[in-house]
Amino acid sequence: MLLRQPFIKVAQRFGTFLPNRVKLLLKSLPWLLTAYRCVVRKVCFDPMRYHRYAIKQETSLNEDLNTSLLPDFPVFHLILLFDGLGTAQLERCVRSLLDQRYDHWQLHLFCPSEEWLSISSSCKFAKESRLNLVTTENPLSVAEAANSIFAQHPDGYISIIGQDGVLAPHALAFFACTIAEHPESPVFYADEDEVDHKDIRHSARFKPDWNPDFFYSCNYVGKPIVYKCSAVRNAGCFREKYGDWAEYDLLLRMSHEADARIIHIDHVLYSTQGNRRRYNEDSLPMPVTLSSENNPLVDYFRGVPGVVVEEGLIEGSYRMRWPILDEQPLVSLIIPTRNGKEFVQKCVESIVEKTTYANYEILLVDNQSDDPCALEYFSELGSWPNITVLRYDRSFNYSAINNFAVKKAEGSIIGLINNDIEVISPDWLSEMVSHALREDIGCVGAKLYYPDDRIQHGGVIVGYGGGAGHAHKHLPRDDPGYMNRLQVVQNYSAVTAACLVMRKSVFEEVGGLNEEDLAVNFNDTDLCLKVRAKGYRNLWTPYAELYHHESISRGEDLTPKKQTRYEKEVAYLKRVWHTDTWKDPAYNSNLSLKREDFALRELP
Repeated sequence: MLLRQPFIKVAQRFGTFLPNRVKLLLKSLPWLLTAYRCVVRKVCFDPMRYHRYAIKQETSLNEDLNTSLLPDFPVFHLILLFDGLGTAQLERCVRSLLDQRYDHWQLHLFCPSEEWLSISSSCKFAKESRLNLVTTENPLSVAEAANSIFAQHPDGYISIIGQDGVLAPHALAFFACTIAEHPESPVFYADEDEVDHKDIRHSARFKPDWNPDFFYSCNYVGKPIVYKCSAVRNAGCFREKYGDWAEYDLLLRMSHEADARIIHIDHVLYSTQGNRRRYNEDSLPMPVTLSSENNPLVDYFRGVPGVVVEEGLIEGSYRMRWPILDEQPLVSLIIPTRNGKEFVQKCVESIVEKTTYANYEILLVDNQSDDPCALEYFSELGSWPNITVLRYDRSFNYSAINNFAVKKAEGSIIGLINNDIEVISPDWLSEMVSHALREDIGCVGAKLYYPDDRIQHGGVIVGYGGGAGHAHKHLPRDDPGYMNRLQVVQNYSAVTAACLVMRKSVFEEVGGLNEEDLAVNFNDTDLCLKVRAKGYRNLWTPYAELYHHESISRGEDLTPKKQTRYEKEVAYLKRVWHTDTWKDPAYNSNLSLKREDFALRELP
């Protein structure tokens, strides 16, 4: 799964034959490479590059849209609350509706009587037939306004438009076509961006498909959202007590019943006015000042025993602490190794000395070690409490080694651990086990760093390089990540087996790791995709932090034989899982599959 730099590695390997000046240059190459990545990243995230991309994409989508094939249903009921909105912004909003390629809509404008009297004379669209003016004595809440509309139009679809937002010309057409394809779905949402005072598009938020654990962490969905009126009624309508959180509260309740049927459209269909900001900043935070009595997350999880809602790592995010209700289940941590005493020692001792979770066993699998120092240390480990040394006397096959060890494991939870892992956060195992015990969760992955504190693993994106790769790789440890995704719990299609925890029963249900086709690479991706195909969600958490020295004892795949094997393993992924064409639901088709940092994809 690694994006390698073969030239650098070969040069470093043969460095002993080179002059001192060249050796010094080679030693500095990793730092030069990091500097190079920073420069390239700045170019890839240049706001003007996105502006050009957005304009080109919007033009292309409009040209490709065949209005003669558009359905004549549904009717969209768009809700806008006038709350100090200037005439110019109101006209801009209405103009975006009049420019729609889909005509079946009605705008319901809620406005205090005296406010409307002051602006109606200067508003160019005051007499537009599809403008339904609802004057009130006092400003209404979002919930009050929305409930009054969907009650009048039980068979339609509603969407709440923000005061500073405009719809792309093809927005309603895309929603209408998607609804026609998924008539049973209750909720639809799309991507969004911002536009500054010079009409420069920026701060695109390319969202994943429906991602429950990401949504529990923060309101990544944002706008635009279209709701099926009958589904809103079945969910209990909007609740006024949550004020600005009313939509978030409604989505939580609707997702409980509709989970997999919430549909995402990966096109930017909505823009808000805003000042230029960092491209990867998440500007969809939830306020963190709500009391537990008035927090929809607390309300939603009230019926789940033991779940505690806490503030997350960054403002606007939350953390769900899932319980380990019964006596701590036994966890079997499986650590394969061939020699590598130095790294095994650091790995095992960091687990023993730092891990707060008490009920675990370590199965150290010795794969034909021949280093006397390593063998002596492994023999010593065999006398430690809760550590068993197993011998696997066959050629290296990561999948076979772990399958062998799982059969020997006594725990109901298994942990696949590389021998070059080093524990950072003491409650890493408690965090991972608490998620692995959830019935709907399969594989649980951790946040891994290189020894220099750059990100090594922030989840796995399927499709990188035609195979798979690590999300946010090489970013600084404290980087928030794209849309703050390095700081919140979320679902990924796959996670790395360098540190992976799951129920043993699920591992056995999918047949374990693939020994025949994936002896070395991508066996963890394949495992996770098999687990996902069984209906479980895989999950990544930033609250389990460890160092990963990355395959130190096994070395790099530089020989022709290893390269051939690697290519076969990539071919297997493409053949079985279609990783060269499959759209990863945890990612977005507007983002690059050539880089691992959520950069905008290459301009067409």
